[in-house]
Amino acid sequence: MFKILAKNVTWLLARDLCKAKHIHSLQQYLIYTFDIKGISRACLQELARHRIASLSVKSTRYTLKELAREAESLGQPHILSKYVVISDIKEINMKNTATLEAIQKLLNQKEPQDKVKYLLPESYKTNLVWTINARSLQNFLELRTSKAALKEIQNLAHKIYEALPSEHKYIFKDSIKKV
Repeated sequence: MFKILAKNVTWLLARDLCKAKHIHSLQQYLIYTFDIKGISRACLQELARHRIASLSVKSTRYTLKELAREAESLGQPHILSKYVVISDIKEINMKNTATLEAIQKLLNQKEPQDKVKYLLPESYKTNLVWTINARSLQNFLELRTSKAALKEIQNLAHKIYEALPSEHKYIFKDSIKKV
């Protein structure tokens, strides 16, 4: 579905502070950066609502170029899944296929990408780098592991927790809601 790599965890005093249980002084200064691949634009919108975090998102300019060059039929599940998060509702996947084929046709007719991207479905995949401090990550995990959250972001929140260094997980374990 998506891939997360924990990257560039700020280790300045973090290990010693964690061992000494100085969590509160650590929370504002311990920074995590995640390389998140293959989430939907809908999930990206949910991430963007967490204000004390930083997003660097791959431009649609590059993914639209890839879509324009796609030679095989977008109706094939393995091709469609390269571009959109596959739904368990068949009609949504059919609509996404038709939409992507229309976008592909417009791009091949040299329509400007800045206009064509308005047709992208919410399920269209994107990649990003997400940076967040420990306190904001606690808040994110509390909100986004809830059953009321979008299912995709629930899955993302659990994957983010799994990607954390094992010696840091105790900081966040009370923030996780079981699925």
